[in-house]
Amino acid sequence: METEKDKNAEPKPGKMEDIFRERVRLDKIIQEQYRKKTTILFSDVCGFTQYMDKKGDISGCAWIQKHHDIVLPAIEKNGGKVLAIMGDGIMASFSTDLSAVKAAVAIQKDLHAYNEKTDPDEEIHVKIGINSGNILVDGDSIMGDAVNVASRIQGQAGPDKILVAKCVYDEVRGSEDILCRVHDKVPVKGKFEPLELYRVIWQEEDIVLSAEGRVRSREIDTEKRIKTPIKMLQIEITQEEDRLRISADEQISGEAMTLRHYEEIPVS
Repeated sequence: METEKDKNAEPKPGKMEDIFRERVRLDKIIQEQYRKKTTILFSDVCGFTQYMDKKGDISGCAWIQKHHDIVLPAIEKNGGKVLAIMGDGIMASFSTDLSAVKAAVAIQKDLHAYNEKTDPDEEIHVKIGINSGNILVDGDSIMGDAVNVASRIQGQAGPDKILVAKCVYDEVRGSEDILCRVHDKVPVKGKFEPLELYRVIWQEEDIVLSAEGRVRSREIDTEKRIKTPIKMLQIEITQEEDRLRISADEQISGEAMTLRHYEEIPVS
């Protein structure tokens, strides 16, 4: 039995060193077996609460089930794994940024096809946010800053929009079938610096020049689309600290090419 003298005894020499050595060993195991580079996608249904209030619980559950039947296969088809379904929201993981973005595009396109054939009050619109980074993965349980940021990015998106972090954009911008546009720098909870976000273009956006040559407008009425293709060079310039990033893409109405990074120029 432990005596009062034993409780007050000085720790044996080397005991704390052994503890630190054990911690180093355990940290190494965590880094090698549980910390992985992962891409996280968050998707959220717009107007779910209002739909439930208007149509009732049973209709609301049937509506969300239709959403799941469309969204979940798009995630799995593109190599994703659904980690959690939180009412009207979904969290999924991917091994690459490109597969996550392709899944997001597939989700929006599949929902758009469904919405075109259904009543306006039955349409399903979602907003998606994507981020990647090293996170702790234990089966279906994940945690880490990259997960929290992905959720914050999704909160910045609007209906039918896909927003991605800069790190994701840097990985996918060279893909021939992914087109991105600069969205904004936004402050988010828990981050000292604002996040630089990019919007993934998944829907055909015909851009035509006005007669003055200065104003750009998007065609809405498909019956009024211009028959003669218009070729246009679009240049975007963004500033990051003391450097200007110049990107450009060449477009023909009805077609889109990937936004490509061409050059960085140091500026004072």
